[in-house]
Amino acid sequence: MKIKVILLWIASISLLSLVACSHDSSDSNQTFDEGVIIESLARNVILKNYENLDQAADQLLATVNALEADRIQANLDAAKEAWVAARIPWEQSEAFLFGPVISLNLDPKLDSWPVNREDLKEVLETLDSFSTTLVENLQGTLQGFHTMEFLLFGEGIETNNKPLDDFTEKEFAYLIAVAAVLKDNTAKLLEA
Repeated sequence: MKIKVILLWIASISLLSLVACSHDSSDSNQTFDEGVIIESLARNVILKNYENLDQAADQLLATVNALEADRIQANLDAAKEAWVAARIPWEQSEAFLFGPVISLNLDPKLDSWPVNREDLKEVLETLDSFSTTLVENLQGTLQGFHTMEFLLFGEGIETNNKPLDDFTEKEFAYLIAVAAVLKDNTAKLLEA
């Protein structure tokens, strides 16, 4: 039995070696143009992903505006779903976290973690209005996906326990400003 296993193993290795050697790597018909490959990757994967991200951020902003205008559970649920949907292309884009997302310093504005809860609390308590300019100039941990997650879901998406009644007027205003800045940043990323 042991000899049969060894012979089978030798035969398998030999067959694999023959198959591997049967390919002639010097065949001049099998050249690759790296430029075409890189352009295809950029156009069909990276750019397409950034388009999806920007569209999802646009939908997220629309649902947050709808929530602020009509504060009902269905609109809160829609905003939460839009947040989750927008996270998908962002998470996928982290596979190619280079280029404009880094050079334009967009990664920390979109995805800084953890949320700086103490500073967020201070901003919400001390300021009366929240413009996109104000939010853009705050540190990354006070804007982007994770700040929106904290505002929408409470302690986190895992617990998803923040009831609609717990939102303050300032949280609604801040949420809209953060969503608008996130949308602006995804548009900058797509354009770049």
